[in-house]
Amino acid sequence: MEPEIVFNNSDSPYNLSSVVNHGVRVLVAVRDHQARSMLTKRLVDWGFSLVTAPNGPSALETCKQEKVRMAVVSLDLDGIDGLTLCRTIRETRPDNYIYTIALVPRDKPDLLIHAVEHGADKVLLTPFTYKQMEERLFSAVRLLHAEADLAARNDELVRMNDKLSRAQEVITRDLEAAARIQQGLLPVRAENLFGFSFDSLFIPCNVVGGDMFNFFPLDADHLAFYILDVSGHGIPAAMLSVAVSKTISSLPYHESMIRGFADDLPRHEMTSPASVVRELDQLFQANELMEKYFTMIYGVINRHDGMICFTQAGHPHPVYQPFGDKPRLIGSGGLPVGLLHDAQFSESCQQLLRHDRLFLYSDGIIECQNPSGETFGAERLLVLLAKYRDLPLNMLMRKIGEALYQFKGSDDFADDMSLMVIQRETG
Repeated sequence: MEPEIVFNNSDSPYNLSSVVNHGVRVLVAVRDHQARSMLTKRLVDWGFSLVTAPNGPSALETCKQEKVRMAVVSLDLDGIDGLTLCRTIRETRPDNYIYTIALVPRDKPDLLIHAVEHGADKVLLTPFTYKQMEERLFSAVRLLHAEADLAARNDELVRMNDKLSRAQEVITRDLEAAARIQQGLLPVRAENLFGFSFDSLFIPCNVVGGDMFNFFPLDADHLAFYILDVSGHGIPAAMLSVAVSKTISSLPYHESMIRGFADDLPRHEMTSPASVVRELDQLFQANELMEKYFTMIYGVINRHDGMICFTQAGHPHPVYQPFGDKPRLIGSGGLPVGLLHDAQFSESCQQLLRHDRLFLYSDGIIECQNPSGETFGAERLLVLLAKYRDLPLNMLMRKIGEALYQFKGSDDFADDMSLMVIQRETG
């Protein structure tokens, strides 16, 4: 039975001209010439771009060659029937989805389900009216417009993702370069420098970190050392840590600070560690532009008697380990640098005898948490230092690093971790 198309003259509730994209290309695959011509004329009036096919093979070839977005298919096509054509269109998965309307004779209602099973999006019983066809087309156009909008959004997301990926690659390279520069500022291990050996461990939580430490000679009789930890993580913390480190280590700064600011201070006397930290506190006060503060320990070593005087500014207590004895915490605490105006800083002193050790570390070590939420803690650190007290410094640093990784269970550390050890070799 040939599909019969009946157009009535009643007004339609839909306004296809307001939604139809004139670039939508529709395939009319109807065997009956008169029915195909009538439907083609109506679709052209509605603003569609048309291609026609009288049989299944030509319809399938048209789908391959043309940018078809919709297809109206009768089931009685020659060569390839309409059901097979619907299934083939769906299985070939062209670049653009083809919305298919199957024309099913009213006297064959059992074909309704078959048409849907074979991939038809809509089914229209023949004969049909103007309103019925327009209703199907209206739904199809809305779906195609939604699909086109989604595709455009996806394309934009892909482009944005590509830009973000390229930007991330640049940032990653810059961070890695910054990390190399920062780590290049950290001291190398030193053996028997003015009768003292130094070694260290540094594990940043991100590509760059806020911890910094160093040691250096002040004159022929004294060595200075410090360790600092800027609040927060990442680039801002790293930038401040480098700025503070360069300030401490700059030669003109030390000529004025270490040897005294006051005119009546003899040039041969050392400025106290507390005075150095007070000056840093004035230079690096937290404000609207620089919201961060930092904790630190700054000290001076007398190479002749092994006396170490240091100021502890909000930093964890140092560990003093006498040779052959248990390690213990020392120091008097204090406020962080840059946190409060006119903060006062005190000093502590500890004499190192031959083979005694002094450990300075950031809170990232003692606050490191395992998967159960347990912190590493100062007590566990003391136990480790006592356990490995007979090891050389470099082996000791390795053992502590391994213990931290084992305790954490991964390399996803929440804070920078730094540790510096000073050992007296003579005396």
